[in-house]
Amino acid sequence: MNRDNSSVNDKVDNHIGKLISDVTARAMVDIRFEYEDNDQWAVLSTFQEDDDSEISLRLHSGSRYFFYHGFYDAKDEFQEEVHALNDDQVATIPAAITKVMLRVLDEEEGLRVPGSLLAR
Repeated sequence: MNRDNSSVNDKVDNHIGKLISDVTARAMVDIRFEYEDNDQWAVLSTFQEDDDSEISLRLHSGSRYFFYHGFYDAKDEFQEEVHALNDDQVATIPAAITKVMLRVLDEEEGLRVPGSLLAR
């Protein structure tokens, strides 16, 4: 693995950890259902007010997980980064999050659940 991939993986790992910590500490959490053309996914997001950014975990059909980061750069232009998660990163996702995201994807309808439920 080259240094750039290692750096990207470390960044993704840190953001996923922050996302999981944030959502499991909330009273209630929304998991959205989204689609575009023939692609569908469940989304678990958190917004960072300090830097006006969004980090999301997305579960697409076929158990494909992606990390999404939307943010404003130094020129105040909106940027988006999307990275496929590797098996080690997927393994860090609590089983309850996976279960709820699969349900949202299967039923094609978002859910609102207690954050404490997602920590299991």
